[in-house]
Amino acid sequence: MALHLSAMLGFETVLALTPQYSVNPAVVPDERRWSYFRNRIEQFHFDRIDGLTPERSRYVIVHGDGPGELDHALRFPQLPGLAHFILPGMDHQLAVTLKARGVLRPLVRAVIEGRGPRIRRLIEAQGGLFRSAYDTARQERPGLEAIR
Repeated sequence: MALHLSAMLGFETVLALTPQYSVNPAVVPDERRWSYFRNRIEQFHFDRIDGLTPERSRYVIVHGDGPGELDHALRFPQLPGLAHFILPGMDHQLAVTLKARGVLRPLVRAVIEGRGPRIRRLIEAQGGLFRSAYDTARQERPGLEAIR
């Protein structure tokens, strides 16, 4: 929701950990998690993540590439000024894992302070890649759902 609100309210900075691109089954039909909840939504007021404004807000989006995560991660637009990272081998529990490793607090601080190089070092130390580098690695290794 922070991603949607950023465009409406002009947030300075947004950190999104494993955000869903859409909970609408028509938009992400391969998503099988949370079907109990998704089936109870009568109207999708926010159909998908769009309208991001990297010219006004700093975005740091972090996904794992575990089951179900890439279905969402790869639908996010690649925009200048949007820092989108993929952490191979991580799943929807990415935030829990980063916290257990002592990385979550420094990452949040670096995002708040706008310290791009520090954000990148923290993510890369966990094996993370910029989305573009992840896409390239997947192209070089066809047939793999995720690089591990």
